[in-house]
Amino acid sequence: MKIIIDKNVPLLRVGNYKNGTSKYKFEQMVHGDSFFVEDERLSDTRLSAKERKRISNTRRDAIRGKIWSSFRHWKQIAGFNGHLATRHVTEGSREGLRIWFLKD
Repeated sequence: MKIIIDKNVPLLRVGNYKNGTSKYKFEQMVHGDSFFVEDERLSDTRLSAKERKRISNTRRDAIRGKIWSSFRHWKQIAGFNGHLATRHVTEGSREGLRIWFLKD
């Protein structure tokens, strides 16, 4: 099998997040803005409180990882100089992540 090297072929982006846009709309945010991502509810009532917390924390960490990954990608494309801060919060009866957009 012979491999042929092509030059100047633009990279195709996967999904709907083209040209520096993101699912999380970082391009529309300014320093100090934040958004909330609610935890998914666990429907199995047979779980102990300890097991429920472990599963909830695992899911939250996965969501946090996806947000950070999306932010790092957007940051590189947009040439942004800043960072995110995330905290687990309870807002009313809802638990989840609050994510702040901060400029360096």
